[in-house]
Amino acid sequence: MNRKIIRSDGSIRQHRIRLIVSMICITMLLSIAAMLFLAINQSAASSEYSRMIETDLRNRDDLTKISKNLYNHEEMIFQYIISDNTNWARTRIKEQTAELEEELQETLTEFGNNVTDTEYEQYYLLIDLGTKEYLESVDRVIEFADAEDIASANFYMNSCLNKYIFKINSTITEYEKLMNADVEATRTNMLHKTARASQTTAAGITLVVLFSALSMFTCGKVSRNLLNKDSLTCADNFEYFQKLCGSLAKSGHFSDYTCVFCNIRDFRFYNSKYGYKAGDQVLTEFADHIRDFLVKGEHFARDGGDSFLLLISSDREDQFISHMKDIKIDILERSDQLQVYCGLYRIQENDVPGDAFAACTLALSSARKSTSDSFIRYDPEMFTEIDSRMDTLYLCNQGLKNGEFLVYYQPKVNIENNTLCGCEALVRWMHDGELIPPGKFISILEENGNISALDFYVFRRVCSDIAEWNRKGITPVRVSSNFSKVHLKDPDFADKIIEIIDEYGIDPKYVEVELTESSAYDDFASLAEFVNVMKSKGIFTSMDDFGTGYSSLSMLRDLDVDVIKIDKSFIDDLDRENNPNKKMIGTIVRMIHDLEREVICEGIETKEQVEFLKQIHCFAAQGYLYDTPLPHDEFEKRLNDPVYSNK
Repeated sequence: MNRKIIRSDGSIRQHRIRLIVSMICITMLLSIAAMLFLAINQSAASSEYSRMIETDLRNRDDLTKISKNLYNHEEMIFQYIISDNTNWARTRIKEQTAELEEELQETLTEFGNNVTDTEYEQYYLLIDLGTKEYLESVDRVIEFADAEDIASANFYMNSCLNKYIFKINSTITEYEKLMNADVEATRTNMLHKTARASQTTAAGITLVVLFSALSMFTCGKVSRNLLNKDSLTCADNFEYFQKLCGSLAKSGHFSDYTCVFCNIRDFRFYNSKYGYKAGDQVLTEFADHIRDFLVKGEHFARDGGDSFLLLISSDREDQFISHMKDIKIDILERSDQLQVYCGLYRIQENDVPGDAFAACTLALSSARKSTSDSFIRYDPEMFTEIDSRMDTLYLCNQGLKNGEFLVYYQPKVNIENNTLCGCEALVRWMHDGELIPPGKFISILEENGNISALDFYVFRRVCSDIAEWNRKGITPVRVSSNFSKVHLKDPDFADKIIEIIDEYGIDPKYVEVELTESSAYDDFASLAEFVNVMKSKGIFTSMDDFGTGYSSLSMLRDLDVDVIKIDKSFIDDLDRENNPNKKMIGTIVRMIHDLEREVICEGIETKEQVEFLKQIHCFAAQGYLYDTPLPHDEFEKRLNDPVYSNK
């Protein structure tokens, strides 16, 4: 009996062991099945979402390029319309628009290949049609512009080109809405599948739940990486980085960081020379180099292309710069030294992410322009300067249209008899009742290229005033008008000057075209040809700022200008003992006389300077001792009374 009971207990124990083992095995199998189910489910959903995101990013990049190229193309067409009808200017614009059109077509083709046989193909067809219509309309605009029918060109541009660009952008917007909806649907589907898989796993035994929880945690992490990470470099994407910065700002720790915006210098070189695969390798190794520097609490993100944003501890700025100056990459079995541009901004209290991004973007822009330093820290003056220069440029352009620029005349005096012998035309800007000196706007116009329009604006006023004085019976003097060296790139520069002189019917002997000495350094051949054409038409030419460069003597010999203006720096501090300029300027004046050229010294402010000029036989002077630049009516009085009796 007892043995039976024992055997029964033993059988039960064995049965329970078998049952436990079976349950463990079943549990393990269920756990493995649950893990496999969850992994397969999540992998499929994640892959689908990843493909969708990859497609979206690729297509967005293409559409952004298309939109940007169209705007740039339209801007160049506008510049084509408003530019002078010259071979050089318009040919250059045509070459640039041709390059844009080629790039636009390549991008359209790439986009079309991406969406072929998909539901998005219709948007490519609409964009392609709109682009063709736009380019056909461009041809019409150019025809009008070439015919100098500017009004029709502007009308056709505003009524057609803008319409097609708007049509293309509307199509792009509709595509983005559909793509966003599809991405969101795919994301929702992924989340639903994950949730269903989690619920199925949670319904099992405890072990299955534990295994499922682990699987869910792992898969959830993968999903977050897909949503928040750049697929190529594994850096954060910009959206996640922006949220992270927002969280730091709310917690009050944002000001502990420096925000850095980085670009790889000449990154296009790697793509164009080695191919996009090599370019991806460069980006990956660059991201690894950044990652090697970061410590806990620091972050970085890729903002598309070769742009990267970082948050680093403010006390590690110098270390970061040192780290980024030494980047070596291995590409196609060779080693390259990678160079970068970086803009840095130390985040301040109460800054929001947008403030930091804007500041380091400005700093990066300065770094890209700098010839000495590719790591630039933000300075508040950067924003103020850019804002001010843009305002000034806009107001200058409006001022040219509204005739706000005035021509002043500074007399030139024969110091032997203190008689007016010429003058220089100088521009002043009367804006809102305030007279603005040239130093406030000339450099801005030179950088932008609009200095050409201002120079000819002044020259026309000069020719008009000379013609007016002739009509009044007032004998004019020769007027020198300044022209920027950028005009030498225009093959029709000389013809334009001659046409304006003929238009106003004035004698060329009253006109002097003044260029700076530095013009010869940039394009001596063009300058020499221009001077020869002017001389053949009886128009005088002069070289300003003579003596400030390094090749003055050889240029004086080889360049047949009529007048040499000696820079005022030579006569400053003449009373200083052992001033070497005294001998130098005397030698220069004698040499100019030997070459049968006229010579004038500018910046005369004292009688002692006048006496010195007489000693060295330089008998023409210009400066405040005699007159400041005079407005039209005051200078007209001087023409009627040309003798400086009190000097």
